[in-house]
Amino acid sequence: MKNKRFSSIIILAFLSLFTGLFAKETFGFRNLKTYKYTPGTQVLYYEHVKSGARLVWLKNKDTNRAFNLAFQTRSYDDVGLPHIFEHSCLSGSNKYPSSNLTFQMGAQTYNTFQNALTYQLFTCYPIASLSEDQLFASLDVYMNGIFDPIVLTQENDLKREAVRFVLDSPDGQISATGAVYNELTGVMANKNMVHYYNLRKLLYPNSTDSFITGGKPEDILNVTWQSVKDYHKKYYQPSNMVIYLYGNLDINRFLKYFDQEFLSKYERTEIDLSDKYYEDWEGFREQTAEFPVTKDTQTNNSSIFSYAFAVNGASPDNYNDLRVINNYLSQESSWLSRTLKERFPNANFSCFCNNLCRRPYYTFEVQNINEEDKEELKKIFEEAVNQLCEEKIDKKYIEIFANHFKMTTIFDEENPDGITDLRSAGILWSVSDDPVNFISYRNDLFKLAKNSTPDSVLATARKFLLNPKQSVVLVTKPVAGLSEKRAEENAKYFADKKAKMSAREIAALVEDNKQYNEWITQNEKINLIDKVKVVSAQNLPEEAVDVEIKDSREKGFRTLTGEKPGLQYVTASAMFKLNTLPPEYLHPVMLYFSLLQNLPTKNHSLEELETLDMLSTYSSSFYTGFYTLKDKLETGGTDIYATAQFMCLNEKLADSQKLVHEILTETKLDDYETIKSLAGRLAKSKRQGNMNNPAGLGFELAFTAAHPAYTARYYATRFNYWDFLEKVSKMNKEELDSLVTKIQEGLKIVFNRQNLTFTCVGDKKQIEKCLKYEEAFYETLNGEELSLQKVFGEHEALPKTVAVIIPGKANYCFTEISHAALADKHNAKFSVLTSFLDDTYLFPELRYKYGAYGAESSISDSGFLLFSYRDPELLNTFRIFSKASDFIKKASISQKDLDGYITSIYSKLQEPVSDSALMSSKISRYLSEDYEQEKTLRTMKEVKSVKAEDLSQFALYLDMLIKNGVRVVVGSAEAIYDNQTMFDLIITEFMK
Repeated sequence: MKNKRFSSIIILAFLSLFTGLFAKETFGFRNLKTYKYTPGTQVLYYEHVKSGARLVWLKNKDTNRAFNLAFQTRSYDDVGLPHIFEHSCLSGSNKYPSSNLTFQMGAQTYNTFQNALTYQLFTCYPIASLSEDQLFASLDVYMNGIFDPIVLTQENDLKREAVRFVLDSPDGQISATGAVYNELTGVMANKNMVHYYNLRKLLYPNSTDSFITGGKPEDILNVTWQSVKDYHKKYYQPSNMVIYLYGNLDINRFLKYFDQEFLSKYERTEIDLSDKYYEDWEGFREQTAEFPVTKDTQTNNSSIFSYAFAVNGASPDNYNDLRVINNYLSQESSWLSRTLKERFPNANFSCFCNNLCRRPYYTFEVQNINEEDKEELKKIFEEAVNQLCEEKIDKKYIEIFANHFKMTTIFDEENPDGITDLRSAGILWSVSDDPVNFISYRNDLFKLAKNSTPDSVLATARKFLLNPKQSVVLVTKPVAGLSEKRAEENAKYFADKKAKMSAREIAALVEDNKQYNEWITQNEKINLIDKVKVVSAQNLPEEAVDVEIKDSREKGFRTLTGEKPGLQYVTASAMFKLNTLPPEYLHPVMLYFSLLQNLPTKNHSLEELETLDMLSTYSSSFYTGFYTLKDKLETGGTDIYATAQFMCLNEKLADSQKLVHEILTETKLDDYETIKSLAGRLAKSKRQGNMNNPAGLGFELAFTAAHPAYTARYYATRFNYWDFLEKVSKMNKEELDSLVTKIQEGLKIVFNRQNLTFTCVGDKKQIEKCLKYEEAFYETLNGEELSLQKVFGEHEALPKTVAVIIPGKANYCFTEISHAALADKHNAKFSVLTSFLDDTYLFPELRYKYGAYGAESSISDSGFLLFSYRDPELLNTFRIFSKASDFIKKASISQKDLDGYITSIYSKLQEPVSDSALMSSKISRYLSEDYEQEKTLRTMKEVKSVKAEDLSQFALYLDMLIKNGVRVVVGSAEAIYDNQTMFDLIITEFMK
C-alpha cells in the first residue's frame, strides 16, 4: 500500500507539472493557469502555442472593458526609437491607410481611454470602452498598426511624428519639427526630468535603464527610416508580446481574432533583450550636470542633489523593508529631516527606492541647494544611514505601512480602473519577464506586516545602504546664460547643415517639404472613421447615475454629507470660510495652514504627532482652497476655505478626528526656525511647481485675463503670496513675533461659528459620529457675527496680451473669452463642435503641419478657449487660431458625422465612477454654488441636440473670441522676446 500510494503521488505530481503542456487549446491558446486576484477578479493566463504570445485576462464584471498590447523594447542610445515607433505605427496600416484615424478615434468613438505609451523597458497600446464591440473595432486598428504599419513603406508618417527638416525656399533657414522632437523639447525644459535622466546615466552608464527612451532632441535628429524598420522587425514579434485584457468580455471572440488574424501567421522567435553595453563597476562616482536657463535667471539655491545607491539583488522583502525606511527617514521629526532643515532651511528633501526597473536604486534627493553643498549633504546622509544601522527601528513603522496598504487596497477595489491595472501589469512584466508578476507583487505587499520586522529592516539597511558597492552623487545646476548659448549653438547647427549642402541638395529639401505638405493635404481627405464607429449616440440611453448630498444647517453650521451604506472608510473635512478676513490677515492664515503637521502641538511632540497621524489616518492635509462660484464669474465670485481634511478606516475615525482637530487648533508657533525654513521651501516649491506645469500655468492665467474680476485673487494667492513667504524666510525675531501675533489675530476671526462648514462621506453610523464630534467643536467657537471682506484686496486687471517666460524652447499658446461675452447660458451642444474643430482643423494644422504636440479647444460655463501644447511656433499659432472661424464657416458636416463626436463625449459622461467619488465631486460643486441636480443627464440631452446648423452660431463665437479674447503665451524667452510687440505684459517671475 505504501508503494502504491507513493506511485500515485509521483503520477499526480507529473500530471500537475505538465497540465499546461497537455491543456486543451482554444483557438491556438492554452490556459496555463487561473489565479484568484482580488474580490470579484480572476486572472486567466494563456499562451499562444504557435507564436509564443502570452495573453492575460483580468476577468470581472466591469463594463468599462480594456486591452493593453505590450512589447518589451530596449534603447541602446538616446535617439528614442521606442518612442518614435510608438508614434509612427499608429499613423496608419495597410488595412487602415489613414495617418489620422487613431486621432479621429479619440474624438469620434465610444472609447473612454485611448493612448500609446513608451516606458523605459516596454511600449504599450491601451484602450478602454464601455462597449465590447467598440473595443473590438479599436483593437483591429491597433493590431494592424502594430504588425502591418504603413510607416514601413511610407516615410512621411515618420517625418510627421518623429522629426523632419524644414526649408520652404532656397534662401530660407533650415529648422526641425515633428511631434516627438517637439514633445521632448518640452520635456527637457523640466529640470527635474533632466536630473532623473542624468542620475540613471551616472549610476548605470550605457545600460538599457539609462538611455532616454523618449529621445533627446539633438539625437532624435539622427533617426533614419531604416533604423525604424529594423527596430520594428526586431521587437514587434508575438514572442515578445503580452496581450492584457480586462473586464466583462466574450473571451473566445478575442482568442479567435488574435489567432486567426495575426498570431497563427508567426513562429516563435528569440528576441535579444540583453543589456549588452553595460559593464558592472564598483566604487563611487560623482558628476555635476548643467541645466540651461536665461541670463537673467537667479540660480542661487536652485540646484538638485542626489546621492544614489545600487540595490541589485534586492528581494521583495528587501523592497518592503526599504519602504519602511522611506517612511522612517522622511518624517519631519527624523534626525535626517531636522539636520537638513537646520543646515539648508530652504531645501526640500525626499528619499525613495525605484525598483520598477531592471537595475534598481535607492536615492536621497535634495532640491534648492548649491553645488558646493554636495560634500556636506553626502556626509549628512551617510551619518543618517550609520544611525539607521546602529539600532532597530520601532515596529510601529511597519504597522504604519501595513495599515496604509490595507486602505489602498480597499480604495482600489471600490474604484476599479482597468487601464491603470493593465499598465501596471505591463511595467511589472517588463522588469521581471513574468506576465503575471503583478499578482505576486501585490501579494508581497500584503506580506509586509508579517515578513518585515525591526531585525529585517536593520539587515536590509546594512546590506544595501551601509558601505554601498556602487554609489553616485549627482548635482544638476542651472547655469544663467546657457539657454542663450544653446540657442546660438542650435542656430549654428542648422546654419552649418545648410552650408554643407550643395545647391542640388538644398533644392531637393525644398521639394521634399513641398511634397510633404501636399501629402498632408491629401491625407486629410482620407476618412476611414466610419469603419471603426460601431456605437451610435442616438441609441444610447439618456441615463446617468446621481447621488444624494444632504445640505443642512440643523446643527447650527453647514454640513454637506453623502451616505454610502457599508463604506469601510470615511472622508471628511472641517472647512473655515475666509471671506470674513480683512486682506492683511490672508497670507498669515494661509501660512498657518501650511505650517500644520510641521510643528508640535501643546500636547504632543512632532515625532508623536507624525506617528499618531500615520497610525490613525490614511491621509490628512491642511490647506487653503478656492472655489469659483458658478454664477458669479463676472464679479470674481470666490469662496475661500482653510481646510483640515482626512481619510481613515472606520475603526480609526475617533482617533483621526481628535488628532486633526488638535493639530488644527493647538499647534504651537514658537519654533521660529521651522517657520522660516518652511516658508522658504514653500516659496521655492510653489514657483517650481508652476514652472513644471506650464500648461496649468497658462490655463489659470488665461482664465484670469479673460475674467478681470479674478486678478486680485490671482496675485494674492500666487505672486504676492510667494513674495510674502520669501520675506518670512528672512525675518528676524521681532518680525516673527509680529507675524505670530498676526496669525493668532487672524485665527480668532477664522475659528468662528459663522465660518464653519463640515463635509463627510461615509456610512450612516460614521457620519453620525463625525457630526456629534463637530457639534461639540462648534460650541467652542466664537459666535460673534462677522461681515464679509475683500479678502484678496484690490489689483489692476491684467492686460489682454500676456507672456510668461519659462526655461526651454516649447511654447503653450492660449486665447480665451469669458462665456458671458458670448451668451447668457452655456449649452453643452457646443462641446460637440469643439471636438469637431479639434479633429478637423486645430490638430491637423498645428500638429500635422507644424509639429505641435497637441492642440485643443474647450467651451464651458466659464469661457471659450483655444490652446496649443509643446508648440515650436508662436506667431503662426495665433494666425491659425484666427482662421478657425473661416474654416467653420466653410465646413460642412452631416448629422451622421456629428454622431461620432456625440458618442465620444457620451463615453466620458457614462464612465463608471464609485458612489463615494461621485459624492465627493458633488460636494465640491455645492461649495461652488452649483446645486443643479442630474447635471449629467441635462448635459447628455444638450449634447444629443446638436445639429449641423449650429455651426453658424459656433463660427460667431469664434469671431468673438478672436476679436475680443485675451492672448497668453507661456514659453521660451527667445520666442517671446522675438515677438515682444505682441504683448502688453511679459512676466519674468519664474526667473527669480
